[in-house]
Amino acid sequence: MNLISKSEIAKFYKGKMLSKLYWIYYLKYPNYWPEIYRIIKRQIHNSNHKNYQKNVSDTEVMRKSALSWCKENAISNIQAISLLFGSDSRILDPRAVYPEIFNAAEQRVNECPIKMGGQANLELIFTVCKLGGIKNALETGVAYGWSTLVILLALNNVEGSCLHSVDLPYMKRRSENYVGIVIPDGLLGKWTLHKGADKDIIPKIYKRYGPFSFIHYDSDKTYAGRLWAYKKLWPLLERGGFFVSDDISDNTAFFEFSQDIQKFPIVVFNNNKYQGIIIK
Repeated sequence: MNLISKSEIAKFYKGKMLSKLYWIYYLKYPNYWPEIYRIIKRQIHNSNHKNYQKNVSDTEVMRKSALSWCKENAISNIQAISLLFGSDSRILDPRAVYPEIFNAAEQRVNECPIKMGGQANLELIFTVCKLGGIKNALETGVAYGWSTLVILLALNNVEGSCLHSVDLPYMKRRSENYVGIVIPDGLLGKWTLHKGADKDIIPKIYKRYGPFSFIHYDSDKTYAGRLWAYKKLWPLLERGGFFVSDDISDNTAFFEFSQDIQKFPIVVFNNNKYQGIIIK
């Protein structure tokens, strides 16, 4: 770890970054300390970097390129399931199968004082887990726990099944106590939540768990964060397993990763968002 100089730290505290010290709340959680260090270092770097504005511009160019690629290759949920499991396969709607659970989940979210991210492509995730015979699953990014919920529902009657989730709470919103609030008590037995940043937790999971038959990525949205995580998660996926990533139009990381592993992914468009699926 490259140490930050005292002069840089002093400049950080005296400068405009003072308004961004939201992470101080999380100093009482040691498992978040490595990420807090990275936040400080990144903010100092950005405030000093002469080409920071150019980097922002480059990011926008990358986003447009990714969006164009997604639009050219996107298909619907129904088409994706047909490609994966045969033309007779149908999309399964978890809300229709478990209406009471989803009604209770919606109520918890409505009553939650902290606003977090929206729902992923729940029908796609649920259907892949059910029809794909998933037993061991891994996801990054939990928030309220919508994707967590549908994975656990798909695994509920599968003997010996489990889900491992990696989540770093929204530090700006102090969401620590509300992660996974939509998960009913009856599903908690199959769920293990690992709190911390991808860079700190994924290597630990790599050493202790897996392989997994299903991996869902929905955490760090940056180009560098995605590319790092994709490369670390891919070896954890068993042969024939499903690798799913949300929001792949944010940047070109998913496109580049699929090229690196020489796989042409399925691109799905649903609710104005793009998801990518790769079978190992």
